Amino acid sequence: MSAWVADVRQDVQYGLRMLRRTPGFTAVVVVTIALGVGANTAIFSVVHAVLLRPLPYKDSNQLVRVYENVPGPEFGNGKGPDRRFAAMDLRDIIALSGRTRLITQLATYSLAQMSASMDGDSTRLDGFGVSANFFTMLGVPTAIGRTISDDDAVEGRDRVVVLGYDTWRRFGARPDIVGRTVRFSLGGGTFTAGLVVDLPYTIVGVMPAGFRFPFDNAQFWFPRKPVAPANVPRGGRASREAIARLAMGATPEAAATEMASLRAEVRGPSMSMGSTGRPRYELVRLYDELTSPVRPALLVLTGAVAIVLLIACVNVAHLLLAKTGSRQREIAVRAAIGAGRGRLVRQLFTESLLLSAVGGAAGTLLAFWGVRLFRGLGTTLGRIDLAGLDAAAVFPRLDEIAIDGTVLVFVLVISTATGLLFGIVPALRYSHSDRLGVLRESAGTARSGVKHALVVAEMALAMLLLVGGGLLINSFVKLATIDPGFDAAHVLTFQVLTSGNPRADAQRAFAESMVDRLASIPRAQAAAYARQLPMVQLYDSLTLTIRRNGVDQMVGSGADVRFVSHDYMKAMGIPIVAGRGLGADDGAGRPGAVVINEALAHRDFAGVNPLGEVILLGPPDHRLAFEIVGIAGNVRQFGLDRPAEAQYFIDIRQVPTDPVYRMPPLLPIGPYYTLRTSDDPAKAMNAVRAVARQLDANATLDHVATMEDLVSNSIARPRMYAVFVAIFSAVAAALAAVGLYGVMSYSVAQRRREIGIRMALGALRGEVMAMVLRRSLVIAAAGITLGLAGAAGVTRVLQGMLFGVTPSDPLTFVVVAALFAAIALVASYVPAQRAAGVDPLEALRCE
Repeated sequence: MSAWVADVRQDVQYGLRMLRRTPGFTAVVVVTIALGVGANTAIFSVVHAVLLRPLPYKDSNQLVRVYENVPGPEFGNGKGPDRRFAAMDLRDIIALSGRTRLITQLATYSLAQMSASMDGDSTRLDGFGVSANFFTMLGVPTAIGRTISDDDAVEGRDRVVVLGYDTWRRFGARPDIVGRTVRFSLGGGTFTAGLVVDLPYTIVGVMPAGFRFPFDNAQFWFPRKPVAPANVPRGGRASREAIARLAMGATPEAAATEMASLRAEVRGPSMSMGSTGRPRYELVRLYDELTSPVRPALLVLTGAVAIVLLIACVNVAHLLLAKTGSRQREIAVRAAIGAGRGRLVRQLFTESLLLSAVGGAAGTLLAFWGVRLFRGLGTTLGRIDLAGLDAAAVFPRLDEIAIDGTVLVFVLVISTATGLLFGIVPALRYSHSDRLGVLRESAGTARSGVKHALVVAEMALAMLLLVGGGLLINSFVKLATIDPGFDAAHVLTFQVLTSGNPRADAQRAFAESMVDRLASIPRAQAAAYARQLPMVQLYDSLTLTIRRNGVDQMVGSGADVRFVSHDYMKAMGIPIVAGRGLGADDGAGRPGAVVINEALAHRDFAGVNPLGEVILLGPPDHRLAFEIVGIAGNVRQFGLDRPAEAQYFIDIRQVPTDPVYRMPPLLPIGPYYTLRTSDDPAKAMNAVRAVARQLDANATLDHVATMEDLVSNSIARPRMYAVFVAIFSAVAAALAAVGLYGVMSYSVAQRRREIGIRMALGALRGEVMAMVLRRSLVIAAAGITLGLAGAAGVTRVLQGMLFGVTPSDPLTFVVVAALFAAIALVASYVPAQRAAGVDPLEALRCE
C-alpha cells in the first residue's frame, strides 16, 4: 500500500512539473475545462434548486392547489363564458369539510391589499387572510414568535397578524417585534379579505426569509373567520382560494373524483361536472404547478451545457493527443526501461485529473458568476398586479438558487468524470508497447485521423447548439419587436396611496385633481388614470348588447372593458384609426361615448361601419347606452405573445357606482396613473411626488415603473432563455474554432517537411494556403453537415419556447451554417498562412 501511495505521489509531482513546463498549453486546457464545468455547474444549481429539491413545506408532495371549472350559465345573466378558478365555492367548502377520505386538510386564503403603519412608518402591503390551519398544514415554523392558532380565528378574539421576513425588515427588523401593533387602512385598496381597518393588529410572529406562500408577493397573514352557512350568499358565486393536503398514497385525480362524487350527493348530479365537460374540481400538486412552466426549458438548458461540456472534453482530448504525441519518445524510453503499460496510463490519467481539478476550481468561480447572471436576468418586478403575466415571466424559486454543498459535490464528480473522459483517448493511444517502432520514428509523426474525427464531432455538436441558440434568439427578437399597440417610451406609471376616503366617488375626485395637476408639470405631455394598464393582470369582461335598427342583439362573447380617463389614449400613445377618442366633454351627465378597438369592430361589426352604433351595458332592467364614437388600434393587453383581444374604452366619469348597474368595482386598488413626458420620465418623479402631497400630505407613490419596464418585465423569461443559450452557443463555437485551429496548426507542424519539399519544387504560397484551407473546410463541412442533420431532429424540443419561429426555420439554419463556415475559415486562416510562410531550406535543414 505504501508503495502505491509513493507511486501516486511521484505521478502527481511529475505531472505538476510537466504542466508548469508548458504554461500556455496548461492555461488553454484549464480555461476550456472551466467553461464546460462552470456552465454545467451554474445550470445544475438552477435545476437542483427548482426541480430536484422538494418544496420547503412538510411532506410537500402531498400539497395540491384546488381549481374549480365553472360553466358559463352559473354566472350573472347565464350567458357568460366558461371559467376556471383557483378557488372553491364557499358552499362546497362547507359541504365537503370533514367528509373527504382522500383529503386530510383543506386551507383557504384570500388577498388583502392594505396600507400598513407602525410607529409612523407607513407602507403598502399585499397580504392574505388565511384559515386557522393554514400554517400548520404547511408545517413551516416561524423565525420569531408563533403562527396563527385556532383560537385566533374565533369571533371576538384579539386581532393578530404574522409578518413576512421582508416586511419585518421594512419595519426596522426589531427583535422585540412580537407584541407590537400595526394598523391597516384602505389607502392602498379595497381588497380586505375580512381584515378590519383602522384598528390595531397585534404582531404574533415573523416567518423565515424566503417564505412567501401562497404567492411571492405575500407580505403578511392574518386569521380569517371560518365560513358559516348563514354567511354564504344566495345566488351568484362566492369563493375562496384553497390548498389541500392529500392522504398518504392518494393521487390528485382520485381525490378530485371523490370531491365530485360528494358534491353530486349534496347539490345534485348535474353539479359534478365543470366547464366544457371537465371535472368540477381539479387538484394540481404545488410542485407541478410551480415547476411545469419552466421544466422543458431547464431540460433544454441542461442539454445545452452538456453539449458544451462534451465539446470541451473533445477539445481537451485532441489537445492532449497533440501534446502526448510530442512525448512519444519519452514514453517509449520509460517503457523500454521497465515501466508497464498500466503505470504509463496512470501517469497520463494523473496529468488529466490534475488539469480537470484546476479547471473545476476555476469553473466553480465561473459558476458563481453564472448563477448571479441567471438570478439577475430572472428577477422581475414581482408585483401582485402582474401575477397573471408573471406566470409566463417570473422564474420560480429564484432566491433558492445558489452554489451549496450539493452543487460542490456535483463539481467534484463532474470534474473527475471530465478528466477521465478527455484523458482516456491519449492515455490508451500512446501507452502502447511498440517501443522500438516509436524510437525509430522522428518525433511527432503520429497520424492525425483521430484528431480530425474529434474536431468533426466538436463542430457537429457546436453546430447543433448554434442552431438552437439561433432559433431562440430569432424568436426573442420577434417577440421583443412586436408592436404592443401603444407607445411605451417616456411613460411613467404609478399608483398613489392616500389617507383619504376610499369610496369610489372620492377616489375618482382625487384622481381627476391629480391628473389635472400632473398635466401642468414641466416636461409633461399628457396625464391620465385608469382602472387597469397594459401588462397588468386585471380583466373586466361585460356581456355586450348591440342596438341595431331599434332591436337589441346580445353578443355571445364578452370583451375586455377599460375604464379610463379621457386623456388615457393620448397618454398611452394608442392610435385612433377612425372617428375620435374620448374627450373632456364626455363626462358625467353627458351622452354615453365609447371607443372600441379594431378587434371588436372586426368581430361584431363585420361589413358595417360601427361609428354611430350603440352598445348597451348592464342588466336588462338597468342598461346604459353608449354610442361608438371612435375605433382605436389593437393593444396587446396581456402580453406581447398573446393576440389582441376585443376591447373597448369608456370614460370612467360616465360609469355609475350604483350597484343596480352591476358594474365592477371601478378602483378596487386605486387607479393607475400614466404620465407621458418629453424625455426620461424619471426626471419627473420629484414633481409627481409633490403633486400627490399637495392633495394629501401623507400620500406616497407605489408600483412606480415606466411602461417600458412593464413591457420588458413581461418577456423576462424568454429573454433569459435566449441569453443563456446564446452564451452557451458562443462558447461552443469558440471551442470548436479553437479545436479546428489547434488541429490544423498541429497538422501544419507535422507536414512541415512535406510543405518545404512542395515549395522547393515550385509550389506557390497561394497553392499551399489553398491546400491547408481546403482540408480545414472539408473538416468544417463534415461537422456542419452532421450538425444540421442533428439539429433538424433535436430542435423540435424547442417548440414550446419559440414564438413566431418554427423549429425547422430555414433562414435560421442557413444563416447559422454560413456563420459557422465563416468562423471555421477564420480559424483555419492563421495555420494556412503559417504553412505558406515555411522556408524550404529551413524545413529541409531541420530534417
